[in-house]
Amino acid sequence: MSKKLEQLLICGNREALLSKEMEKEFYNLEQGFRGENEQLEWFKKYGSEHWHYVSNYWFNHGKLMEADMLVISEQEWLVIEVKNYHGLFEYKDGECYINGRLMSDDQVAKMNHRLNRIRHIGAEVSTEIKVVGAMVFINEHSDVRLENGNEFDVVMRNQLQRFIRNFRERNDYPLSNQKLERVSRVLKKHQATSPFVPKSLPLETFAELRKGITCKACGSFETQSKYKSIKCRSCLTTEHKHEAALRTAYQLRYLYYDHPEMLTRRNIYEFCGKLISERTISRALTSRYKIIGATSSLYYDIQI
Repeated sequence: MSKKLEQLLICGNREALLSKEMEKEFYNLEQGFRGENEQLEWFKKYGSEHWHYVSNYWFNHGKLMEADMLVISEQEWLVIEVKNYHGLFEYKDGECYINGRLMSDDQVAKMNHRLNRIRHIGAEVSTEIKVVGAMVFINEHSDVRLENGNEFDVVMRNQLQRFIRNFRERNDYPLSNQKLERVSRVLKKHQATSPFVPKSLPLETFAELRKGITCKACGSFETQSKYKSIKCRSCLTTEHKHEAALRTAYQLRYLYYDHPEMLTRRNIYEFCGKLISERTISRALTSRYKIIGATSSLYYDIQI
């Protein structure tokens, strides 16, 4: 899950007021995340136990790019781009359209370029590795019209099971530990950090956020404080107060991504809905994070 999506999910749970732009971004990221997860489930169900998966692989090989998923087998690598579009996706005259609206990016050209770059990366492991690609349209309401001449397959939802099984027929072989280590080294060599990071909520929004501790299992705010734990009334899950404090502080850090100074003991105490004492919060966070700042404005240095 991307940092942006994780932040937006916390925003939704904490009832933060989002701008129209952030609401649209949340929808697009969530749709993409759901599509990628669903597709991965299909591969694990119908694919080979010998395959290895790399999700959301950001890499720099002449240009910064991302692959939604790499399927690594002994003889072939499969580069997958997942689309969860609802409606008609068209590619004509070098431009992409969704339901007749011009898209900002040329998704087809990017896929061809991505595939070409990963072929070069694969060749560093072995020149015998074949790299193929697929653009998977996972939404059951997707329709596609593409010009011919692309280097990758277009796979609709009703074709995905057959596509996976065909790939398995060619690649149902164990991957040696030596080769897997080589693959890991080469992928790590070119790996890059995603350039897309969350934007902080305005500082004044803190008072408006829903306070409390969410259940670590079901996400409910129906939690209560016990002697050394936080218990969920909905699913009865319990969590040690130290762990609950750390997890809730982490949520606050995501919401104010550019303002680490928001992570004071008092702010975390209020954000927890006062279910955990400031003393317990201090013990939990001091054991894990460095304290920064002057006496009047100490905060915890939580890196994300």
